Amino acid sequence: MVEKDYWIMHCLWGLKQLGFEFHLKGGTSLSKGWGLLERCSEDIDVLIFPPSGEELPTGRNHKKPVHVEKRRRYFEDLKEQIKIPGIVDVIREVAYDDEQMRGAGIRLKYNSLFDEIKGVKSGILLEVGFDQTTPNEEKNISSWAYDRVVSVGVKVNDNRAKGVACYCPEYTFVEKLQAISTKFRQEQESGELNENQLRHYYDVDCLLKEDRVQKFIGTDSYFKHKKKRFRPMDEPDLTINEGFLLSDPNTLNKYEKGFHNIESLFYGEKPKMKKILENLKPWLPKL
Repeated sequence: MVEKDYWIMHCLWGLKQLGFEFHLKGGTSLSKGWGLLERCSEDIDVLIFPPSGEELPTGRNHKKPVHVEKRRRYFEDLKEQIKIPGIVDVIREVAYDDEQMRGAGIRLKYNSLFDEIKGVKSGILLEVGFDQTTPNEEKNISSWAYDRVVSVGVKVNDNRAKGVACYCPEYTFVEKLQAISTKFRQEQESGELNENQLRHYYDVDCLLKEDRVQKFIGTDSYFKHKKKRFRPMDEPDLTINEGFLLSDPNTLNKYEKGFHNIESLFYGEKPKMKKILENLKPWLPKL
């Protein structure tokens, strides 16, 4: 996990060195940029801007085949442009592509010195898309390994990623609520739990402890963003949204077991589903 943490920093530094302008969001932004999570974020959710002067159709109405194909070509070209020291292969992960090509996966492979950890993917996955990344604040992103060697006086090249625009956590919080609702609904429809979705519960639990998130809740901006993000099929009243209640014992047990299966991702206190639900309960009427 220490190794992966280092490579996350190094890959972001590499993108900076290549001259890419990008914004960070999601778990990596929250954990490495804002320092609000104690879990390994395997994937980098990132908006990488096209080169200056290149027009890319990314609006909601840009659904024509020509628009989709232009976005596809952009991701393919981006994959060819990523050349970072230590990265031995750059692979297009089409399994992560959106149907309309509003997002795509690019995996950066490095030679690991350790055996794979159960539940942790290999390499660094860039989930590149065009989702909202403003408002944001610039953060410097380091790693445990870099901080450790510098603290004991070892001189190394400074490959921290500096001045990375990180999406503000209060807006991510709203999007995490939407993700919980949507993923739960999909799980109930299919009967299959994607254990990766459980991290949203943990993230929401952590974010609710932050003063800036608490102050954002209930504001006009909060409800405007919630209305924008929640889908028509999802219940906006979280006091009756089963995704936040898990009142069925079998479902709760399934989610508890799911957390156990991915506990290697968490380097702080291991999350418990029941405890998270208890923490959420008094907030639900306000959300």
